[in-house]
Amino acid sequence: MKFVQVLKSVALASALVAGSSYAVTQTFVNDGSFYTLANGKTYFANSQLISGSLNLSNDATALDNTQPYFSAGSSVISAFGIANIALSGANGGQAITGTVNYTDRSNCTANATPVPCDSTNYDPTVLTADTVSVTAPIKSLTADVTNLSNAQALSVFVTGGLTQTAAASQVATGGNITIQNLNVDLVNKVIFADVSGSNGLVSSNIQVFTFAGVTGPTSLDINSLAPGQSVTVKDRIDHLKLTTAAQNAIIKGLGLKSGLGQNTLKGLTDIGYLDSQITITAQPVPEPSTYALMALGLAGAGFVARRRSR
Repeated sequence: MKFVQVLKSVALASALVAGSSYAVTQTFVNDGSFYTLANGKTYFANSQLISGSLNLSNDATALDNTQPYFSAGSSVISAFGIANIALSGANGGQAITGTVNYTDRSNCTANATPVPCDSTNYDPTVLTADTVSVTAPIKSLTADVTNLSNAQALSVFVTGGLTQTAAASQVATGGNITIQNLNVDLVNKVIFADVSGSNGLVSSNIQVFTFAGVTGPTSLDINSLAPGQSVTVKDRIDHLKLTTAAQNAIIKGLGLKSGLGQNTLKGLTDIGYLDSQITITAQPVPEPSTYALMALGLAGAGFVARRRSR
């Protein structure tokens, strides 16, 4: 299914979920296009990068209780290390590696995040966590604009992605897989992507992730924007989990062997999270100098027309 069709189907399904078969949807494409909506105002979209953290740590104790976006035992870097998998950006995506310091709260007695533990209940040891993130530009945002004072973000489409490459080892025969062009369905909490790779993996669009929820607003007041004003939707999509279809694709593309290779992949309980940010701006009023240039242009056109008539 093409992504235009995916966006349309997501918008339609979301409108029905909202309880109205007459919902009006609008896709704001991040390419400088302008859109005139029911209130007569014109808008355009622009975005910052979407960033997906594909792992958190080699130390599982640092995964729990320090961040509400990960679960214990989801050490993706360890899994990549076991399989000797290298990461690189694809189609505009960029892989970024680094380290982050975390406090070990594995002994904390109040594990429910985001409630912090009392300092007497955990070991204050600082742990260093290896991190890998992938950034890729947002292409579009689809929203239900039936009520422009409370427009609902339905889906976000992101170009670019990540390529994983595995060398031949005890856990894999070797190969690669690329996951790119993510369509994030904020209503049904699923993410589709284009998946391609080696070892006979046929390029296709599949559901690759489910996620637990969205932290941040998914609605925006477009109606009250004065010319030149903007409103931003900034969300964190957390607790990503691979679908069975995605697991099968990764196993095939990387040539993961039965036993340790496949079991390590299937044991990942929490891949990470995505941060997205996109801004909707009301078309600004042209500067006085712009009007002056337009007037000069019209006057010049009239002069040329008169000369031609003579």
